Amino acid sequence: MPVLHLRLTSNNQTINLPKPIHAQNIQFIRGTIIKDTTSGTTYDGCAMVNLDNLFNGYEIISNTNLNSLMLPFSDSQDVTTIQFIQDYDAEEIKQSFKVKVFKYDGTTALPMGSGAGQVKSIDLYFNLSETYDYSSY
Repeated sequence: MPVLHLRLTSNNQTINLPKPIHAQNIQFIRGTIIKDTTSGTTYDGCAMVNLDNLFNGYEIISNTNLNSLMLPFSDSQDVTTIQFIQDYDAEEIKQSFKVKVFKYDGTTALPMGSGAGQVKSIDLYFNLSETYDYSSY
């Protein structure tokens, strides 16, 4: 089964894939958060990853945010991995799209970068049904 891997290193990042992914069901399977814990920064317990531009419709509906994936993590751990089995119906995933990352409140940007107390990266892993390009034949 093909895997879509997204590495986020900024709280407002443009993702460029080598090709678009045709319409299919996708499954979110894992999120890994790597951060610097030396400064004692608090992150309010989770990252809200806004996937508005990944999905063409509303796949995550909440009374707080639409299309935001909540990734809980501890302030005291350098690395947190969360396992999921979360299925989504998706229209075509564009070759280029923007992903924004917020704190728990859904409005404050999560501090991301290489500095002390910042989240260094968030890795998202999705299972895909296939990556075959139907327009190539």
